[in-house]
Amino acid sequence: MHNKAICNDTLHKVDEELSVFINSMFSHFIKEKGLKIKLQDIKITSLKSVTYSIIVKFNMVFSSCSKQMVAKISKNMANGKLNIPQVKREWEVLTALYSELGDRIKGALNPIFYFENERFQAMITEEIKGETLHSILVQELKNLFPSGNSYIIRHYLCSAGQWLKRFQEITQKPYDRQSVYSVYEDIPNRIYKQLDDSERMNALDKRLAKKIYTYVRMNENLWDELSSLGLVGTHSDFIPVNIMVKNDNQDIIVLDFTNFKYSLAYRDVVSFLCSLDFFVNKFVIKKRIIEKWKRYFLDGYGKLDKNYPVYRLCYIRENLGYLINLYRIPSGSRLKNIAVMWSVNRVKVNLQKTIEK
Repeated sequence: MHNKAICNDTLHKVDEELSVFINSMFSHFIKEKGLKIKLQDIKITSLKSVTYSIIVKFNMVFSSCSKQMVAKISKNMANGKLNIPQVKREWEVLTALYSELGDRIKGALNPIFYFENERFQAMITEEIKGETLHSILVQELKNLFPSGNSYIIRHYLCSAGQWLKRFQEITQKPYDRQSVYSVYEDIPNRIYKQLDDSERMNALDKRLAKKIYTYVRMNENLWDELSSLGLVGTHSDFIPVNIMVKNDNQDIIVLDFTNFKYSLAYRDVVSFLCSLDFFVNKFVIKKRIIEKWKRYFLDGYGKLDKNYPVYRLCYIRENLGYLINLYRIPSGSRLKNIAVMWSVNRVKVNLQKTIEK
């Protein structure tokens, strides 16, 4: 086995098959890109396991400089089979977007190299040095007297809204009735399924569930409203944890395009706004701060009519999704259980307000 690219400290954390794969990936990367370096000139600086993948950061040392890169490698399940092929999916999405949009797409990782074998998949990109927007917002809420007014927080949230609006504009598809209606029909169908799941889990008051059901039934056929909507590229997981703020110029980079699809523009807006309601260390006293953050995001995004029934249906679906996931969380410490139940109540309040507006 050739371990020349892996430092000794890192080797203890890597099984043999993964170690061989990493070195093979580096060898093919050097050859395909015509780099004038040897395998020994690649130094791994860190290796971290996350939910579905392994993140490997490394330096390529050239004669006069060095380059920091990142490899995202798919993680295998216990039975040895490839887990959800998220890395390959993200590679395909990013290469397709860059091929179609070219320089117009900004604030997304540039895919540089892809490599796979029967057990692993890997994508190499440049390393982005910074902090996630999620971490920045959580730190603000941990302050003894958080104001939510800091210029920098406002700038980041506004930038996130601006990025999303621009991305939707450059990925918008010409209006096609059949495509729009096909996407829309999935929204009420999904809500009906979520209501069934909530009932089985005893997660929702029957009166509230009935009100939601009635509201959805009343708004199943929104032909006039849908005629003004087209499909846009949606990230489908546009939340602060997937938004990186760069250290050098404070620009934002959006991560993880695995779930990219063409859908209604409301999809990503609702995902972001709902995610702000469920931050760790956020209690009722900080609700006003979260509402300010939502306004900052929408200041960047631009005009949005929240009274549109389609928007409300998207908001209902997102909140029901949160509710079901919250009820699936195993019991933990008393503090954790209190936080979960507080979040559950917050979801129910959101649902009640949405159907009563």
